[in-house]
Amino acid sequence: MQTRHPSPCPGTDPRWLGAAAANACFELRDIAPRLSSLLYVPAMPDRTLQVLLDWSEIVTGEDTGSAFTLERLRIVLPALVTAFIASHTYARSDQSENDGPCIDLHDHGCGSLVGTVISHLGTIAVALHADDGRRLAGAARSDLAEHLGRIAALVMRR
Repeated sequence: MQTRHPSPCPGTDPRWLGAAAANACFELRDIAPRLSSLLYVPAMPDRTLQVLLDWSEIVTGEDTGSAFTLERLRIVLPALVTAFIASHTYARSDQSENDGPCIDLHDHGCGSLVGTVISHLGTIAVALHADDGRRLAGAARSDLAEHLGRIAALVMRR
């Protein structure tokens, strides 16, 4: 008798997911409720917070498949980038002799959580949506890098 294991992302066939994407789905189901800690980040925009809280409820609900549609990911990934930026403070870093100017990111307690969610969601986006998911995840990473670059430029001018 063959044992059928539930899909880590209900609404998707588990055979379509690679091991990395399946693991990411399982981990997201565990950590998504912790996104509610973003309530305590003073710089968090209300709209961003609401998008992420609504999404975390879907991820932890019965039918999580709708949490990973392209339409939903187009809303959630940019909100995660905003949450990552809002979840840190930034300061000049001591330069080593081999490195150029750089900044330190100081986590308010949610930044690493948001970074983990971004990473897992990118893995899932690629697994479920192929090239569209790759473009979407790449755009989120580029957007984050662009924001951090602008912040670094501002911090270095101080």
